[in-house]
Amino acid sequence: MLDRIFKLNQNNTRAGVEIVAGLTTFFTMAYIIFVQPAVLSGEFLGPGKPPGVEFMDKTGVMLATCIASAFACFFMAFVANYPIALAPGMGENFFYGLIVAGFISVGTEVSWQAALGVIFISGVICTIISMLRIREAVVNSIPDSLKSAIAVGIGLLIATIGLSSAGFIVKHPSPGALVKMGDMTTPDAAIALVGLAVAGLFLARRMSGGLIAGIAAAAATALLLGKTSFSGAFSVPDFAALGNVAFKLDILGALKVGLGAIIAVFVIMDFFDSVGTFVGVARQANLMDEKGNMPRIGRALVADSVATVAGALAGTSTVTSYVESAAGIQHGGRTGLTAAVVGVLFLLAMFIEPLMRMVTGCSAITAPVLILVGVMMCGGAVRVNWDDYRESIPSFLIIAGIPLTMSIADGIAFGFISYAFLMIVSGGWRKLHWIAYALAALFIFHIVALSGLGA
Repeated sequence: MLDRIFKLNQNNTRAGVEIVAGLTTFFTMAYIIFVQPAVLSGEFLGPGKPPGVEFMDKTGVMLATCIASAFACFFMAFVANYPIALAPGMGENFFYGLIVAGFISVGTEVSWQAALGVIFISGVICTIISMLRIREAVVNSIPDSLKSAIAVGIGLLIATIGLSSAGFIVKHPSPGALVKMGDMTTPDAAIALVGLAVAGLFLARRMSGGLIAGIAAAAATALLLGKTSFSGAFSVPDFAALGNVAFKLDILGALKVGLGAIIAVFVIMDFFDSVGTFVGVARQANLMDEKGNMPRIGRALVADSVATVAGALAGTSTVTSYVESAAGIQHGGRTGLTAAVVGVLFLLAMFIEPLMRMVTGCSAITAPVLILVGVMMCGGAVRVNWDDYRESIPSFLIIAGIPLTMSIADGIAFGFISYAFLMIVSGGWRKLHWIAYALAALFIFHIVALSGLGA
């Protein structure tokens, strides 16, 4: 049955491999179950939380996050049959929270209900664009060098997150400097080093299960060092709390407050974050055809867009494809069964919240997986045409821009704007697809809009 649904044999994979891949992906992205409620409830602002501003119910957001993520993963699994998992996007959620808090001014106060309306509208727009196959045309028009650069940039972004979570790098206190080496004698560093050593050993000896073994070893070390604790495995979710956020969006309010620019920014962020993720993980998994295009990309992009609409209805911010899917893909995930396993685990997470908190409560536990996935994805750099500066300069800007801005969309913006410019000034403007000009114009708007909003 599984082979008939997911075409396992056709994709040279097995159910057992796909299940382990799903477990690996889930554990590298499960932090969102706890981060998302903290962001949308305003808790992430700490003492800076503005008085008098109403934020979302924390328990309700946690349940909405699990339900919306599960729905999105199932949709991706059964409609597009890709091993790509989805959940509320990092970046978009903080942008959402800062708008509700009033830290990003739009000329008026924005309730969280109206902000959910903004998410819903942006998701509908992205769905229409995807159904019209505009997003698919964009993906297929990207030069091969830039596709490879996106994969490398995402790999460096994932690795940067892992290095930071492990405490291997920290923010540099000196003005003008970005990061420096962290204290390698801390418990977090020890946890990550154990996980990195175990996973690295498995990979070096070409043994299967390396990434999940690294997570297990790191979790055991964290327990021994007291950085996480076991307080049971099961709990009963407070499903009544879901009613505090589900179907509470205010669509008319989103239109009345004149949030056109905000809607446009959310559309662009979701559009290019997901496009970048698809290109990056597809390149990593060799899911592209001989022309460098992804089969069924249209279905995958529709699934990604519908997920945002469903997320807004459930009571959470933009749901998008996760770069952490590369962890499961590296473990052999090739079909939608991997995404379906992640969906099931999101549903189970509502009932095993104490166990989930133990594994994800210490970010150093999953840090080794992120570092190693970054290593694997950087191999795509050899496919960049470094001899043609019209492609190599934009590719480098993408590779450097994605991790340094901590944004896939922003990094791609640097590359696409420079690509269009270099093609024009070098006399190659006739060879440039009209979509490239449209993308450059959109990215210029994206940068100007974010600068104007102070983000």
